[in-house]
Amino acid sequence: MLGDGGEAVVRIVICYPFLLTNDGDLTLLRVLLRKIPAYLPGAELVIFVWGPSGLLTGDACAVELHTLDEPRLPRGLLVLASRFLQALLFRLFNLLPADGVARAVALSDVAVVPARDMLAAGGVNRITGFFYALCWLALPGVMGKPTFVLASDLRPGAGLLRLLLTPLLALVLRRVDLFTARDGISLKNLIEIGYPASRARLAADLGFLLEPAGLDEALSTLEAEGIPLDRRPLVGLSIHPLIYRAGDPEGSPRPRG
Repeated sequence: MLGDGGEAVVRIVICYPFLLTNDGDLTLLRVLLRKIPAYLPGAELVIFVWGPSGLLTGDACAVELHTLDEPRLPRGLLVLASRFLQALLFRLFNLLPADGVARAVALSDVAVVPARDMLAAGGVNRITGFFYALCWLALPGVMGKPTFVLASDLRPGAGLLRLLLTPLLALVLRRVDLFTARDGISLKNLIEIGYPASRARLAADLGFLLEPAGLDEALSTLEAEGIPLDRRPLVGLSIHPLIYRAGDPEGSPRPRG
């Protein structure tokens, strides 16, 4: 894709929605917004979020932000069916989709899918989340976009459930160019369903992208989110590990070491 000045610009769609009031989602998104431009200066990022996006204010990387409605049955099934139909028409006839999500993917060069723990089948709630995540993973593949799964689990269950899900997973994953599994079990599952070992990687967790935070940066992050630092000691927070010095009467966070 060409930028305003005619230079080549890589447009990357983060193909999974974030719930920014969830601490883990917010942390991951901030890491991606910091790391991707560091390796690909000038890259354009497309982000999908549920709910308010105000917590992203102040991030250095400018993004194209799409706010989505949370999925609800049965309307959500109709939306997904329409989205995939438009994706197929784009692949076959190059017809630009009317659906906002499908259009954003169609206009992007590369898709990154941070599915995290959502590709793990289990009870009724887990299996619906599993299929929802699988739809997001399949969408860029249907459109012929290079797709990379970033540090995610893959747990298709056991017994009959695994037997039924394996052909579907094999069909979807054949379009995935690189899958980084975040544990050995997920990597083993990938290989067992027929995913090429040459395209599989093992990464401990998305936390490997995090860098240590200085005290000033950590305090400013907490204050911006309304954490009352003067009322109670902080033992830790998933945004940055803050170490509390035991016995400090003020309960102030101190840097490690």
